[in-house]
Amino acid sequence: MKNFNSIALVFYFLALVSSSIIFYFLFYPSVIDPSNPGQRLVSSSSAQTIFFSSDNNLYQLYADNSIDRLGAPAMKSVVANVSINSLAVGQSSDIYFDNQSTSSAIDSLKLPAGTPSILFSSDSPGLNQFSSFSGPKISNDKKSLVFKTSDPKNDYLILFNFQTKKITNLSRYIGLDHINDYAWDSTGQNLIIDGSNNSHYSLVKYSAFTQKAETVKQTETKVAQLKWENHVIYFLQSTQINGAEAINLFGLNMTNKQQTMISAVGNQNNVAGFDISTNGDSIIIEESSPVDGKSDLFICQSDGSNLLQITKDGKSALPVFLQNSEEIVFWKKGSGLYKTSVGQNQPEKILNIQNNIEQIFAWR
Repeated sequence: MKNFNSIALVFYFLALVSSSIIFYFLFYPSVIDPSNPGQRLVSSSSAQTIFFSSDNNLYQLYADNSIDRLGAPAMKSVVANVSINSLAVGQSSDIYFDNQSTSSAIDSLKLPAGTPSILFSSDSPGLNQFSSFSGPKISNDKKSLVFKTSDPKNDYLILFNFQTKKITNLSRYIGLDHINDYAWDSTGQNLIIDGSNNSHYSLVKYSAFTQKAETVKQTETKVAQLKWENHVIYFLQSTQINGAEAINLFGLNMTNKQQTMISAVGNQNNVAGFDISTNGDSIIIEESSPVDGKSDLFICQSDGSNLLQITKDGKSALPVFLQNSEEIVFWKKGSGLYKTSVGQNQPEKILNIQNNIEQIFAWR
């Protein structure tokens, strides 16, 4: 009888341990406090990191095998209590972002540990006349940083060379009073800028090598989310479809100056965002409804062909391509971060998080 009781006790202990392990892996992520930055990593097949903002905090998530003692990923708060609109990743683990919390500035920070320092603000020599600083973007060769400044009347585009420490006001070359968006090409030598002068919208190409600018195209309305991959400029622009306004994705071929519509979402939805694979072959598109806010993701080739819907939950948003890969990370509202890839049908969750995510800035 004594041996029987001992065996029963062992089986009871094993059953208790097994059920505890099952509960941990199945239910722990959904019951822990979602405001806690340490959340369980569901999958860690990629050795990349991502930056994203949530509730005025900037986080960095390591999608590798680095976990804390509770089994949570090494997801850390990089900057707390800060309002960020744009972020760029430089060399030697440096990041640059626009800080709009107290006074407008371009801040820099060195990872993995460090505190933000002001790089440019109205206190910087030569920039005292400007009241706002935003949109830092680093060239692909990591040699230059461009950002927008403003005074009460006009916008200005400022170029900073990391090697020479020289600041150049590009507005005297590009001839635009108001600047909407801008993007680097793959060489880091050329910028495409969308802006206006006396209410006339233009796409202007600027060469950092020759310091010359040329108007590429006049546009009826402003464009948004400029991206330059290979020889094509991609952007979002409002159009009239069946008498209603819709936002669609366009591509402008810089070789022949021909513009084509990549997406045609109709008059019920808008293209809210997109990203392009590094090789320029694939595009991930977020299509959203202005009525109920539902959004889903579609993927297609760079010319808009072979369009495939990859989510149908009405909650998927903020897609970003992994650098030098066809992997994609995106946010599913109320659930967490997911990963998929071109040709993959089943997105894979990589992080449980209940909080709203405002932006996914970078994945490198």
